[in-house]
Amino acid sequence: MDVVSDRRQMNAVCHSLTERLKRGWQATSTQDGRIYYLNHNSKTCHWLPPQEGWQCSKGLPYGWEMAIDDNSRPYFINHLTQRTSRRDPRVEDVSVSLC
Repeated sequence: MDVVSDRRQMNAVCHSLTERLKRGWQATSTQDGRIYYLNHNSKTCHWLPPQEGWQCSKGLPYGWEMAIDDNSRPYFINHLTQRTSRRDPRVEDVSVSLC
């Protein structure tokens, strides 16, 4: 794909994301393709979309991302705390107490 096609595709993705955001918000991207969000009401920008209406196709909680390491093992990134974990945040931590 050439640069023009890549840019058109990214613009289409950002347009689709913007349609799902509340009024005053816009999804756009950097030159290298990283998506960020503009809040035109407060004149601020954010790497994460607004929490209201958060929808993740993988069912991850707000602020979380799944990635794959060099050994093809999944790990999870919490952008809110800036930490990574092997623990899947979608799985409830059920501790068994043997009292």
